[in-house]
Amino acid sequence: MKITIDLKTLSSEDKREFFKLKIPFTLGGAQKAKLTEERLRKTLNEGRPPTTDYDFNSGPGTFFGEQRVELKQLTLSNDKAQQVKPLLYDKILICLETKESSFWFVVNTSEISPKVSTKDNRYKEKGKLRLNGQHKGNLHEGMIQMDKNTKNFILGKTNNITPANNDEWSDLVTFIGKYPPLNYLKDDLGLTDQDILSILVFVRDY
Repeated sequence: MKITIDLKTLSSEDKREFFKLKIPFTLGGAQKAKLTEERLRKTLNEGRPPTTDYDFNSGPGTFFGEQRVELKQLTLSNDKAQQVKPLLYDKILICLETKESSFWFVVNTSEISPKVSTKDNRYKEKGKLRLNGQHKGNLHEGMIQMDKNTKNFILGKTNNITPANNDEWSDLVTFIGKYPPLNYLKDDLGLTDQDILSILVFVRDY
């Protein structure tokens, strides 16, 4: 039997008591992304945008101004940012999670090919990241994948990200910084407001 518990309905004290029971549970990618989005927006004192096309508010008086920003979360075993729609937003904030740290990146969607590459049509604009096909028939929504050079840096095999010089992630996606791991058992996810602001200011000014 599968039981669903909405952790947001529990008080901090009730959460601690629940976790003491050591019941095995997992959060799905969509659940993690929702918690992360909410945490970042809380630091900005902003709510959800009035659209599902991107994750932060845009327009006069908002933190990002006229910029439309989307959030994507990855792991080393799931290293493809999915449902990437370069024509719908201006920037993508990317968080790759490990048990020890979180690694944050940003890319302008102008650095991504606007059309997908498929087996039948290996489309890619020179000087841009390849947008790999994800949903059959959708020509403008796909995936971008982290390359080996970036993974080696995250794994500690290199001290910095060595450019591949081949229109890869390491060439076109900018590393923001390394921060504490995301802890979904904490209301603040283990990140201070200062951590989050340093990430979001970088994205805004990028």
